[in-house]
Amino acid sequence: MPPPNTLSPLLQSSWSQTAPLTSLDKSLANLLQSKQPSNDPRHLWLAALTSHQWSRGHACLDLGLLRSQAAQLLGWSDEQAAALPDKLHAAAASLPWAEVIQPSANAHTPDLFDAPSGSQPLVLHLSPAHPQGKLYLRRAWAAEQTIRQQLSARLTPTAAPADLSQRLDALFPAPADPTHADMQRRACEVAATHRITLITGGPGTGKTTTVVRLLSTLVGAAAPEQPLRIHLAAPTGKAAARLTESITQALGKMPEAVRGLISPQAHTLHRLLQLHGTPSGDTREHQLATDVVVVDEASMVDLEMMARLLKAVPLQARLILLGDKDQLASVEAGAVMSQLCTGPLLRDLTVTLTHSHRFDAHSGIGQWARAVNSDDTHNRPQLQALWHAAPDWVEAADSTHDVTRLQLPHAADPRLGGALRHGWREWLALLAPHRDGHACSDAQALALLHQLAQFCVLCAVRDG
Repeated sequence: MPPPNTLSPLLQSSWSQTAPLTSLDKSLANLLQSKQPSNDPRHLWLAALTSHQWSRGHACLDLGLLRSQAAQLLGWSDEQAAALPDKLHAAAASLPWAEVIQPSANAHTPDLFDAPSGSQPLVLHLSPAHPQGKLYLRRAWAAEQTIRQQLSARLTPTAAPADLSQRLDALFPAPADPTHADMQRRACEVAATHRITLITGGPGTGKTTTVVRLLSTLVGAAAPEQPLRIHLAAPTGKAAARLTESITQALGKMPEAVRGLISPQAHTLHRLLQLHGTPSGDTREHQLATDVVVVDEASMVDLEMMARLLKAVPLQARLILLGDKDQLASVEAGAVMSQLCTGPLLRDLTVTLTHSHRFDAHSGIGQWARAVNSDDTHNRPQLQALWHAAPDWVEAADSTHDVTRLQLPHAADPRLGGALRHGWREWLALLAPHRDGHACSDAQALALLHQLAQFCVLCAVRDG
């Protein structure tokens, strides 16, 4: 039996300073070893790597990719990946801490599996698509299965307002080009007739406007004595505040009778689901008393939070997930929104808004957005052409170009400081009197904050 510190050689390696495995990863492996010893050191590696992948935002350890593309899969250098034991993936079949799950002999589709019955902390999922298997923490596997079961239970259509078509006609005038489908109207149709809807699209494509029009349709058709119970939520406090602001603005364009029936107040998902617990430690999940739940920035919702959300929303209620599948990543593990938008299960219940009301498709920003989000793996020449076509930001600081470029040899280049001062010139002008000691009123403070937000500097790297 190997000693409890089987993974300790990692600490002695020349590349240990990069810490490819955290103390938590190693502690999990050593804990499992202490509870049920294994004579195969590869088992500890597999447990630690499964934890490693979870911390990197992945729901599982793909053993097929571990065999063929270990460095890319784990985010390690080739030198670090070379330290992995030989035939590491093959050891999963004999893991003493994993329950093996594979297609049920009674399943009619390859998506159905025998339900896990054990209590092992790991789950090895085998399927025809992944014969090498995927290794999960049990919590991740349980969350995935909860999501699958809850979504499957929501696939049947729900009753829609009898006059849905007329109401939508009033909200969405016929397009000038009859061959151009109105995807916002299509999104409302799907959400009004189904219990789960995904609405995805980039910035400015009208996701919030679409939802407000949908809600106005539903509340207008509801019986006066039984008004719709609507809940709005987002993953973070900032996202919830933005949703509240966007809904408020969109409601301002709706009839007064509708505005009184829809509250624009959004909450964080933690608050909505009451996941903070009580002083006694009670974190039991509850089911919402609701008819419609709208979740914005759904791409930020991780695997376990999505499972909790689906369990909390009654099956008879409508759940509408908004977000850009190509933009914000989930806070924790699992790219749920992206996978649902591209997977087969909700294909007919996913509506993609592509027309931007914020910028023209042929503008600089529009061309960049299209190139970056392109599925073409060979779009590097296109990106390089856009880069070279953009004027230099410092030289064209007062130009009307919507996209400029800044290429400096190092961060200490003196041109950078001058360019930043130019970017904040209007804010600095407003700030100047107060730097000399002049008092600042509330109105002046708000004006300063507003002007400061007009120019932002984003850092595109994790370090530095």
